[in-house]
Amino acid sequence: MANPAEVDGDHRARLSVLMDAAEVSEYLGVPTGTLANWRYQHRGPAFIRVGRHVRYRAEDVGQWLAHRAAGGEFDDPGRPAFRVAGR
Repeated sequence: MANPAEVDGDHRARLSVLMDAAEVSEYLGVPTGTLANWRYQHRGPAFIRVGRHVRYRAEDVGQWLAHRAAGGEFDDPGRPAFRVAGR
């Protein structure tokens, strides 16, 4: 595996940007408690657990927002559930 300091620009651009709950909270304008409830209810953007820490990939947050802008609803039965990545 390459040393992160040696990763070229093209490869670095493909790496996912991880955001913590506070960053997503600020970005979406919702309390961190709301994000916690959405995680518990399997709603909201997909998230990843890194040890005990919760992280969100920026592209997952963007995809979730795009779905919402397209008229998607939390409880839309035809909508695939956003789940913990890797599950």
